[in-house]
Amino acid sequence: MQEATGKGIEIIIKNKPYTVYPVRMDDIWEFASEVKSQRIKMLNTLEDQKLKEKMILEIMRHKFTGKELDEEMKQPKGIMFLLWKALRNDMTLKDVNELIDADNLEEILTVVSGLYGIPEKK
Repeated sequence: MQEATGKGIEIIIKNKPYTVYPVRMDDIWEFASEVKSQRIKMLNTLEDQKLKEKMILEIMRHKFTGKELDEEMKQPKGIMFLLWKALRNDMTLKDVNELIDADNLEEILTVVSGLYGIPEKK
């Protein structure tokens, strides 16, 4: 795979060409915020309001380590989010989600990993 170094590289997903660009630091921070947002949404079923507030504060204060973010980025939602950011076009997350399936998930992870530098899965 070509190294992405500031300019876009062309990849083929489902027989259609797309240009992807390196993932930027602001994309990583946005991804971290998205992960926190998803974790907070999972708390909506809690009935104990004080516990819910405490857990929300813990989530908001949490500082992700590089290893934690790498693990989140390897999850299907992380792969989708980072591909969406790397495409830098007018596609929605829903559109990008439709590009990814079980047949190409590993290949897209490899592409996204090269754009960000995520350690390979072991």
